[in-house]
Amino acid sequence: MSAAKRYFDEKLDEDNSGDVDALEDWLATGVIKTTQDAITFWTGMQTSSHPLARMGLDYLSIPGMWCFFSIIHCLIFVVSNINRCRAFVFKRGPHCV
Repeated sequence: MSAAKRYFDEKLDEDNSGDVDALEDWLATGVIKTTQDAITFWTGMQTSSHPLARMGLDYLSIPGMWCFFSIIHCLIFVVSNINRCRAFVFKRGPHCV
């Protein structure tokens, strides 16, 4: 057995030593009603050393898809305008801009 396999098997045994999984425990608690926004809530949980606080903050900081589509939209706009400008230059002369 390789050293890496032994290492990860030991880590797996440590992780499964009878402790309750933090995520499973959290999901079993039900809905938490709060007036705080999510970032403030999870920042407070991080301050109190909650084991899922970093994951909650990481999840909330994932950029939305609008960002990806905005970039694609801008690239399409630039490319289409360059092509229009080229077409204008070739038809009318070099006074495009």
